[in-house]
Amino acid sequence: MRTEIDAPVHEIYLAGERVPPGQYQDTSSGREICLERQDFLPASLDGRVAAYIRVEHTWRQYCIDPVYQHEAVVREVVKKRA
Repeated sequence: MRTEIDAPVHEIYLAGERVPPGQYQDTSSGREICLERQDFLPASLDGRVAAYIRVEHTWRQYCIDPVYQHEAVVREVVKKRA
Protein backbone atom coordinates (compact mmCIF):
# COMPACT_ATOMS: atom_id res chain seq x y z
CA MET A 1 0.00 0.00 0.00
CA ARG A 2 1.35 3.42 -0.95
CA THR A 3 1.40 6.18 1.57
CA GLU A 4 1.37 9.86 0.75
CA ILE A 5 5.11 9.98 1.40
CA ASP A 6 5.81 7.18 -1.13
CA ALA A 7 3.74 8.74 -3.90
CA PRO A 8 5.76 10.21 -6.78
CA VAL A 9 5.99 13.99 -6.84
CA HIS A 10 5.45 15.81 -10.14
CA GLU A 11 6.15 19.46 -10.74
CA ILE A 12 2.98 21.27 -11.87
CA TYR A 13 3.16 23.58 -14.88
CA LEU A 14 0.36 26.00 -15.77
CA ALA A 15 -0.89 27.01 -19.21
CA GLY A 16 1.15 29.88 -20.56
CA GLU A 17 4.36 28.78 -18.83
CA ARG A 18 7.43 28.44 -21.01
CA VAL A 19 8.75 24.91 -20.53
CA PRO A 20 11.59 22.80 -21.92
CA PRO A 21 10.95 20.27 -24.70
CA GLY A 22 9.17 17.13 -23.63
CA GLN A 23 5.81 15.49 -23.16
CA TYR A 24 3.21 16.96 -20.87
CA GLN A 25 -0.21 15.78 -19.72
CA ASP A 26 -3.13 17.91 -18.57
CA THR A 27 -3.95 16.80 -15.02
CA SER A 28 -7.71 17.25 -15.49
CA SER A 29 -8.48 16.07 -19.01
CA GLY A 30 -5.52 13.79 -19.72
CA ARG A 31 -4.78 15.79 -22.89
CA GLU A 32 -1.25 15.04 -24.10
CA ILE A 33 1.07 17.74 -25.43
CA CYS A 34 4.41 17.01 -27.09
CA LEU A 35 6.81 19.94 -27.40
CA GLU A 36 9.82 19.41 -29.66
CA ARG A 37 11.45 22.66 -28.52
CA GLN A 38 11.12 25.07 -25.63
CA ASP A 39 7.65 26.60 -25.90
CA PHE A 40 4.56 27.72 -23.98
CA LEU A 41 1.95 25.25 -22.72
CA PRO A 42 -1.46 25.81 -24.32
CA ALA A 43 -4.62 27.04 -22.59
CA SER A 44 -7.59 24.74 -22.05
CA LEU A 45 -10.04 26.97 -23.99
CA ASP A 46 -12.89 25.97 -21.66
CA GLY A 47 -12.48 28.69 -19.04
CA ARG A 48 -10.49 26.71 -16.51
CA VAL A 49 -6.78 26.95 -15.75
CA ALA A 50 -4.92 24.08 -17.40
CA ALA A 51 -2.31 22.41 -15.19
CA TYR A 52 0.22 19.98 -16.65
CA ILE A 53 2.74 17.45 -15.44
CA ARG A 54 5.75 16.31 -17.43
CA VAL A 55 5.58 12.63 -18.41
CA GLU A 56 8.26 10.30 -19.74
CA HIS A 57 5.96 8.59 -22.23
CA THR A 58 2.37 9.19 -23.27
CA TRP A 59 -0.33 6.53 -23.30
CA ARG A 60 -0.48 6.90 -27.08
CA GLN A 61 3.14 5.81 -27.33
CA TYR A 62 2.57 2.80 -25.09
CA CYS A 63 -0.51 1.73 -27.05
CA ILE A 64 0.55 2.41 -30.64
CA ASP A 65 4.33 2.33 -30.90
CA PRO A 66 5.74 -1.23 -30.64
CA VAL A 67 9.19 0.10 -29.64
CA TYR A 68 7.71 1.83 -26.58
CA GLN A 69 5.65 -1.27 -25.80
CA HIS A 70 8.80 -3.40 -25.87
CA GLU A 71 10.77 -0.94 -23.73
CA ALA A 72 7.96 -0.83 -21.16
CA VAL A 73 7.90 -4.62 -20.91
CA VAL A 74 11.69 -4.78 -20.55
CA ARG A 75 11.63 -2.15 -17.78
CA GLU A 76 8.98 -4.09 -15.87
CA VAL A 77 10.95 -7.34 -16.12
CA VAL A 78 14.11 -5.60 -14.91
CA LYS A 79 12.22 -4.04 -11.96
CA LYS A 80 10.82 -7.43 -10.93
CA ARG A 81 14.26 -9.06 -11.02
CA ALA A 82 15.89 -6.30 -8.97
